[in-house]
Amino acid sequence: MKFSLLVLLAITLTTLNAQTKSELKPCEMDSIDGMLIHSVVESPPEYKEGLEGFLRDISEKVKPKHRLVGCIRVVFSFVIDIEGNVRNMCYSDNVEITKEAIEEISNWAAGRSGGVNVPVRMYISMYVKFG
Repeated sequence: MKFSLLVLLAITLTTLNAQTKSELKPCEMDSIDGMLIHSVVESPPEYKEGLEGFLRDISEKVKPKHRLVGCIRVVFSFVIDIEGNVRNMCYSDNVEITKEAIEEISNWAAGRSGGVNVPVRMYISMYVKFG
């Protein structure tokens, strides 16, 4: 009995450790284009119209998956790459956003660390009013 539990545990751990980057969700990846994704940098990314402009623009682009009415909390996770583009976007299950809409909000000044542009993971939580 103990042996079979140990074998099962070993197989489970080996399977978990064998997970490749291609199996990870975009918001779980720790690197992009061979570069480490940073969460803290000397100069964080800035949206062309500031944070308020980003919140306005994204709230106009996000659509509810189901018939939702009222203020709904939406959480976004995405990477601003070294060219200022939004990549690897993940968001709450209750909404959706098109690739075209993501391209329209891809106008950021890249984050910088050590004097060079670096990819930076952003987390934004907001309320969007539907209905």
